[in-house]
Amino acid sequence: MQAQVTDSKLRQLLTRLSTRDIKIISQIGQEAICYIKTLPTAVNASQATISRTISRLEKDGLVAKYRNINNDKELLVRLTEIGQTIAELHTQLDQQLATDLESIAADYSPEELQRFTELMQRINQHQLPAIK
Repeated sequence: MQAQVTDSKLRQLLTRLSTRDIKIISQIGQEAICYIKTLPTAVNASQATISRTISRLEKDGLVAKYRNINNDKELLVRLTEIGQTIAELHTQLDQQLATDLESIAADYSPEELQRFTELMQRINQHQLPAIK
């Protein structure tokens, strides 16, 4: 993603972001109204991890937290302009990756792709023996 960025401030921010940070930013960007309490399920992280990450992203100027005007107990989050830029870059990168993978997959028959998928599922399900 950094190769596509010419803005030095944005490039510096990107070097500090983890994959999870970018996933959270992208998730926030996909929702018109993003309740912080929905993020753990959406990105498969604990509430504590989300809270720490949101606080750090807010400090970095990527998100802004605010309270629901109808329910003061509910916290919402939105992307700032630079956060939105990162979310858009991530979307572009995902789209390019999908296009590239479709191009690669086009060289194989549906049966070969099915067989490969089955192999990857078996590898993913394989558990290493416990160390004694």
